[in-house]
Amino acid sequence: SFTSRPSGAASWNSNLNSGIPSFKYVITTAGTYNYKCTFHAPGMVGIITATSPPINLNLNSIIEGFWNGSVMVSDTVKVYFRNSTTPFAKIDSASVKLNSSGNGLLSFTHASSGSYYIVITHRNALETWSKVPVAFTSGATVNYDFTNAANKAYGDNLILKSGKFTVYSGD
Repeated sequence: SFTSRPSGAASWNSNLNSGIPSFKYVITTAGTYNYKCTFHAPGMVGIITATSPPINLNLNSIIEGFWNGSVMVSDTVKVYFRNSTTPFAKIDSASVKLNSSGNGLLSFTHASSGSYYIVITHRNALETWSKVPVAFTSGATVNYDFTNAANKAYGDNLILKSGKFTVYSGD
């Protein structure tokens, strides 16, 4: 009665006996697994919580007012994943301090594999979305560079400054 597994996970019951005293199960679905082993001890129960590997984003983005043409003042941005369909709900978020080249590596631990808009927010810049939803896979790293073309942002909403496309600064 204590044994359960997440929806979509393979069955894991086993007929343990004196000839087969062990059992191996490879977890491939994230979630909570409850188990009870009546062979070894009637009271032997436990819980396994498995999570998906994070989604990693190697981001390149420059804030207009922080860019002098060769380096950017390092500062923190918050990045959201939003659903690719209306109402574009927030799925996950992470913060990173972009370095002087505008690069930062983020890990998203609550999003599963799928396509999401990348949304950048900063205390002194306009919120900027990726042009289209970007495909992500758990455990993999995706590179996204807002600085190499205006059409990387929704509405081509980037400004060219000293050879780099930058996120508009605001007051």
